[in-house]
Amino acid sequence: MKTKALKNRLSQFLGTEKGLLAMSAIVVLYALVYHYGKGTFIYPDTETYFNAYYSLTGGETDMFRTPVYPLFIGIISSILGNPYNYIAILLLQVAIFLLSVHYFYRIACLLKSDKIAYWLTFIYGVIPIVPSWTPIILTESLAISGSVFYLYFTISAVKTGDVKKTWLSTLWLLLLVMLRPSFIYLIPVSFFMFRIGNWRESRSRKIIYNGLAGCITVTILFCGYSYRMKRSYGVFTPSAISVINKYVMDRDNGSFDINAITDTEFKTYVDSLQNAEEELNIYTEALLVINEFGCERMNDAVKESRKSIIGSLKGIDERIYTASRDRYRIASGIVPFILIEPINPNTGAFLLLLVITAGVVIAYIYKRKQLPWITLLLLLFAAGNIAVTVMGAPDDYGRLQLPSFPAELLLLGLIIQMIKDKTITDNKFEN
Repeated sequence: MKTKALKNRLSQFLGTEKGLLAMSAIVVLYALVYHYGKGTFIYPDTETYFNAYYSLTGGETDMFRTPVYPLFIGIISSILGNPYNYIAILLLQVAIFLLSVHYFYRIACLLKSDKIAYWLTFIYGVIPIVPSWTPIILTESLAISGSVFYLYFTISAVKTGDVKKTWLSTLWLLLLVMLRPSFIYLIPVSFFMFRIGNWRESRSRKIIYNGLAGCITVTILFCGYSYRMKRSYGVFTPSAISVINKYVMDRDNGSFDINAITDTEFKTYVDSLQNAEEELNIYTEALLVINEFGCERMNDAVKESRKSIIGSLKGIDERIYTASRDRYRIASGIVPFILIEPINPNTGAFLLLLVITAGVVIAYIYKRKQLPWITLLLLLFAAGNIAVTVMGAPDDYGRLQLPSFPAELLLLGLIIQMIKDKTITDNKFEN
């Protein structure tokens, strides 16, 4: 009898937000023990973030890394030192992730269905797609958690009229774009979303003015950092990774015409790499080139080398196809994570979800004669992330698209709720 009562109490506990947080903690701590034990929390790119921290503290911008993550891990390391710095970084990422589970649940509860909110949060916080990245010293964990915080504070600011939350939304917008430059699309998205707010209500006007001011502030800071990069490396960009990606994509899709390059020294060097006895990986080739000639000369050569004005857009149909078949990456293949891989959805399913959501938005506008603000924000957040990834990256889409996952889950919950209610215009997010 006592055993049965205990089981009932455990079942009731697991069916609550606290239960979800407990399950998320177990999954992520399991991943933490594995990764820390095997040392797989250190990836080849990890060292570049520490190097960037030393550049930043020396008064220099880093060519490859924007400042948020290098400062995050570098400050912790400088305070604690070896051997405790790595575990402290990972534990802090775990804490931030668990906090994001709470805020994700709060957004999901806007659907007015406890069951849907629970299962959406279960997929986000317990299924290892997201938790498996938390004990890795790369930007993925903060990018996903930060996406949730940005969405929560932006939505909450508009719903409650709280100006403080508007500036918290601005803070997360700034952190995201300086964490990963691919988040740059969020600046125009945020500006557009505040611009289409309800100007007729005085409470809404406060949020709109502060939101637009926040977007302008982030734009100025982002451009200021990019200008500093131009002074240091000759290219107006937050990171030289974009230049490398252009080179790799053009080499891969055939847009790179070496004979069109006027820089003779550059052309001779690239030609020697391409005709070397041992064939080089394109990424390795790109790194050798940028280390030899710098960011500005490489960027100028890429512009000259393109056979047409289409440039890196060539082959985009193939990249879209590849991205749609790529799965949202899990950071570990160990049991039980490996059991998730066969049922882990590829991004093609979520692309279809976004198309369906776009149809729902159009139907809502037609029927209600107003914009579904929250739904539109989630749609633009997810679609923008995928579009920037496909347009700006040559591969590894399953990993790079992970920040769109929380928004897509919330949209999935909305569609499920609409199917349940047998309607496409009774939008619970907007009620």
